[in-house]
Amino acid sequence: MIFDNLKNCEQYFGLHPLYKKAFAFLKEASENFPATGKHEIDGDRLFASVQAYDTLTEDGKMEAHENYIDIQLVVSGKETMYVKDITKAELTDAYREDWDAAFYKVDETCSKLCLTPGDFVVLLPNDAHRPCVAFEGTSEAVQKVVMKVKL
Repeated sequence: MIFDNLKNCEQYFGLHPLYKKAFAFLKEASENFPATGKHEIDGDRLFASVQAYDTLTEDGKMEAHENYIDIQLVVSGKETMYVKDITKAELTDAYREDWDAAFYKVDETCSKLCLTPGDFVVLLPNDAHRPCVAFEGTSEAVQKVVMKVKL
């Protein structure tokens, strides 16, 4: 997992051949928020899910993916994200290929991140994550872009 701000994204370009394209889309989206929905950038190898929602106050499950890396950028608003290594997490729902996700229990041993505008997190297959959580229990509107980068 990487947790950083978009102003520092260039230092990660060498970690994956598609990161430069991914961060170029994120930079543009942070200045001119695109229409919500799926945006194909490089076929199924790299695409964006542009989202606008109210953060959640109820409990949920963490997810982890096998085929894609997530790069999640908060453009406006703020949210809490729970993260935990899957080797230390309790599996609740086995991996489903059609969702590219397995689900895990959120518990008191999860790390808790607060994402504010410009903050991003890179989530690898071993990073179970529960995004979209209301910061300090107060729901608010969030605009976010989730890049899906094929492994």
